[in-house]
Amino acid sequence: MKANSADVVAAVLLGVLSLWALTAITGRVTRSDGAGYDGEVYVKMVQNGWHRDGGGPQLRPFFMFVAEFVNYYYAGVLAAALVLLIRAAGADALRLCWSSATWH
Repeated sequence: MKANSADVVAAVLLGVLSLWALTAITGRVTRSDGAGYDGEVYVKMVQNGWHRDGGGPQLRPFFMFVAEFVNYYYAGVLAAALVLLIRAAGADALRLCWSSATWH
């Protein structure tokens, strides 16, 4: 099959957008007005200043940001891997996905 990156790019965008939509709809913490179980420490840290607490709590928001970035990165990587597996099997990924999503 001729190498075509349009289906890979489309799958990556679809995978990342799907994760974004899923994250926007579900998975929000409602405990302590959205701060979570241990989030009160971080709320106080933001209100009182970053310099008051030790290094551990100060770094936690950074690691949460990194974890969120990694989630989106791997959603794209897994979507691309799926398309490449479909392509290796000899099928056109866009046509295969479109035909399974439409009613016949």
